[in-house]
Amino acid sequence: MKSTLAALMFSSLALSAQASWYWPFGSSEEEEKEPPRLSELMEPASELIDTASDLAAEGKTSEAVEKYREALKKLDQIEAENPDRAKKPEFATLRNKRAYVSAAIDSMLLSQIKDNAKAVAVSDTTELEKKLAAERKAKIERKSAERMKLNNPRKGHSRKDLFMRALKRGEYEEAEKIVKEMFEAKPKSPTAFCLKAMLEKKRGNIAAAEKSLEECMMANPKNHFAYYNMARLKLEQNDVAAAKKYYETGRSAGGPEDKKLEEKLK
Repeated sequence: MKSTLAALMFSSLALSAQASWYWPFGSSEEEEKEPPRLSELMEPASELIDTASDLAAEGKTSEAVEKYREALKKLDQIEAENPDRAKKPEFATLRNKRAYVSAAIDSMLLSQIKDNAKAVAVSDTTELEKKLAAERKAKIERKSAERMKLNNPRKGHSRKDLFMRALKRGEYEEAEKIVKEMFEAKPKSPTAFCLKAMLEKKRGNIAAAEKSLEECMMANPKNHFAYYNMARLKLEQNDVAAAKKYYETGRSAGGPEDKKLEEKLK
């Protein structure tokens, strides 16, 4: 029983309150104190890389190399501005992306040199053009597959990241679609219930948010996140007594201390 619950909660009933994934319904001040995620910091560079990849697929090598180099500058800037975080495992993603971009630049420049040499030596370039067309097609197919994988992630935490991005941009319909996919994958997912509550709260539908958390409690009675989220929601409604009740229930379910929440419950 405990192992099943642990798997449903990202293998993390022992996480500290500050390290937990749930955004419950904390103040905007608390949210602002949290450092931006690496994926958010890398968005400008990722967009440049996507553009460069498209240009490369179209055969616009010089333009692609330029965009890739701009992306490298962005990645270097992120690492320079976050020296402490750069030493941690989370920045492995950035280093891998930098290596990929550097390799792509080297490959394109080398290919360009070879193609130029062949163009001088061969009067009939028909076969060469066919080869280049085949390479471009393969790159486009690879790019399409990567995007499909991004839009249809298999792991719950990947969907959560996409949900948070959609919510931040105010794309509520997209966020709702992602939550629906999470429920289809795991009908009793505590993550899906809590994210749905977050979405409804953002929409101003407090009753629907509470209903989602209550459904989470019924489906996952030992999941402390739902109780903590409900406690924060009740605090926003100035119902301290109810908030205390839900927090205490969450603690009884095995939840860790949440010092910030306890301060507000005094």
